[in-house]
Amino acid sequence: MFSLCTECFLNFGIKETVNKICSDEKPVACSNCGSYVGKKVTAELANDLMRNFFVIGSIPPEIGGPAPVFEFNNRNFSQSVTFGTNIDHDLKLLSDFLARISHSTSASIAPKPSYH
Repeated sequence: MFSLCTECFLNFGIKETVNKICSDEKPVACSNCGSYVGKKVTAELANDLMRNFFVIGSIPPEIGGPAPVFEFNNRNFSQSVTFGTNIDHDLKLLSDFLARISHSTSASIAPKPSYH
């Protein structure tokens, strides 16, 4: 099973944010980076991180209200967004992780066959 940990991220701001909101649970080994010291990033935490760091963090301070520049959901993650820094790596990592979770969740809820 694919997993992420706090050591997978490159951007200092994302790494600090994920370390603050992550539990103290340690993964046995991260399947992404191989770390034994990073804290496990769950799907819920990845969703929170994507929302807090990228969506809420993209609200221009002069506007204030609910007008984020970026919005992500389970059908649209980061295909068209680039920053030109190491944050691109982290955004792709989160997006791929959430897409896998979303895909595996929807794949596990198969429609029941109909009998006529």
